[in-house]
Amino acid sequence: MLALAVPDDDIPTVVGNNRFRSRSVGARWVPFLFFFSAAFGAVGGMEEPLRQGNLSNVAPIHLYGDIQHVLAIADGLQVRAMCEGWLAGAALVNDCGDLLPFPTTKKIAAFCTLDGGIERYKTGSYTEVRGPSSIAGLSFGLGPVALGGFVECAHGAVRTKDDEKAGGAEFRGKGKSTAVGGGILARANVRLPNFNLFFCEFAGRAGSVHNAWDGDDTDSGIVYDRSEPYLGVRTGVGFRVDFRQKCSVELYGNYLWAHLTKEENVAGGLVSFGSLESHRLQLGWQADCWATEKLTPWCGAYLEHEFAGTVDGVASGADISNQPSLKGSSVACKLGLSYRPFSAVGMDLALRAVAGHRSGLGLSFQIDGKF
Repeated sequence: MLALAVPDDDIPTVVGNNRFRSRSVGARWVPFLFFFSAAFGAVGGMEEPLRQGNLSNVAPIHLYGDIQHVLAIADGLQVRAMCEGWLAGAALVNDCGDLLPFPTTKKIAAFCTLDGGIERYKTGSYTEVRGPSSIAGLSFGLGPVALGGFVECAHGAVRTKDDEKAGGAEFRGKGKSTAVGGGILARANVRLPNFNLFFCEFAGRAGSVHNAWDGDDTDSGIVYDRSEPYLGVRTGVGFRVDFRQKCSVELYGNYLWAHLTKEENVAGGLVSFGSLESHRLQLGWQADCWATEKLTPWCGAYLEHEFAGTVDGVASGADISNQPSLKGSSVACKLGLSYRPFSAVGMDLALRAVAGHRSGLGLSFQIDGKF
C-alpha cells in the first residue's frame, strides 16, 4: 500500500515510457485521495514501472508508508550520491596499498607508518575522504629475499555531493568508512655492477571495510551501514642507480588491484551494489641525496591511472544511470626527509600532493628498525 503526501496542487501520475507528468488537483482532495489509495490500491500500480523504468527520468516525490524509500531511490541524484559514499571504502583500501613500505633484506626488520590527509575524487561530482591510516609489520631476510607480514587500518570521514549542473539541483551526503586488514609481503634484490640494483616486490592483502552513509536530507530515508570483505594485490619492479654513494635515483612501476565484494539489500532492499574492482598502474621515480651520514632529503613523483573503479549499482531492478567511478589519471608529488640517528633505527617524514582525477594533501611518518 502507498499513500501520497502532496505539498502543493500537483499529483504525479505515470504515463508513457514510465515518465511522470502532473495534473492539477485541489488540496482539499488530498484526504479523499489518501483514503481512495488505501481502500482500492489505486496508487500501487506505480511499483512495477519503478522497477522497470529508467530511474534518471523520475522526479523526486515524498512517500509515507512501508516502502517510503521508493521515490528517494527513484531520484537519480540521491542514488548516485549513495554510490559515491560506497566508493569511499574502495578509496580507503587503495590508500592502504599505497602506504606499504617494502623491507630491506636485513635479518629482521620492523616498520610502522602513520599517515593522514584529505583526498577528493572526481566521481561525476565528488567523493571526499579525510582521516588517518596506518600500517605496521615485521620482515625477515633470507639472503637477497625478504619475507614479512603486516596489519593495516584506515578510517575516514566521508562527504559526497551530486548535482545536476543544468537544473541547479544537488544532493549531499556524509558518513564514515573504516578498513581493517593485513597481509604478506616479499621483496627480492639483485645487485648489479656499478652500484646498481634491480628489485621486485609483491604484497597480498585481505580485510574488511565498513561503510556508513546517510544523506544530509534526513527525510530522504537513504541510509546504510554495512561491512564487506576486500582483497588486494600489489606488485612492482624497479631499478636503482647510485652515484658515488652521494645520491641515488630509483625508477619503478607498480600494479595495484583491489576487490570489494557485492552488497545487496541496501536501503530497504531497493538498492544493490555489485562487486567493485580497482586496477591501478603507477610509474614513478625517487631521488635521494645524502646530506650527512644521518640525514637524507629526497623527492619523487609518480603518474597513476585507474582503469576501473566503477560502482555497478541497481535500484528497484533498473541499472543506476551515470554511475560514479574512480577511473581517471592523477599525478602525485612527494617531498621527504629521512633521519637515522642510529644505524639500526630510521625515521622518515614525507609530504605529498596529488592532482588530477583525485586531488589532495597528505603527511606521513615512518619509523623502522633493522637488526
